[in-house]
Amino acid sequence: MATVPHLGAYLIGLLVGTRRFTLSGVDDAVQLLEQHWPNKTGIHYGRALRSCRLALFRNGPAAVAREDLIAACLEAGIPHQFQSGSDKEQLPLFAGPEDDEHPSLGAGRQ
Repeated sequence: MATVPHLGAYLIGLLVGTRRFTLSGVDDAVQLLEQHWPNKTGIHYGRALRSCRLALFRNGPAAVAREDLIAACLEAGIPHQFQSGSDKEQLPLFAGPEDDEHPSLGAGRQ
């Protein structure tokens, strides 16, 4: 069984029209770009489709495909967000006790 390259550490959530899509691999991105993309004439759309196809066949890096997909989203005005792959909350950057004597670096900023 062949594995599909991932688009990165985090899933990409997109809202195309009234439909929500969650992408994890370049195969999801190719399918979205080919079948559901609202405007298939943009420069970044073409680059995203090409780089995602290349990454799918392991002839290009998935990181480039991810960046090109994000550029295509911006070009088309498609809202996107990054989601962790699990339901657990992300760990804090600076772990440790939070109390009045030892506040975290982000505490108290206005």
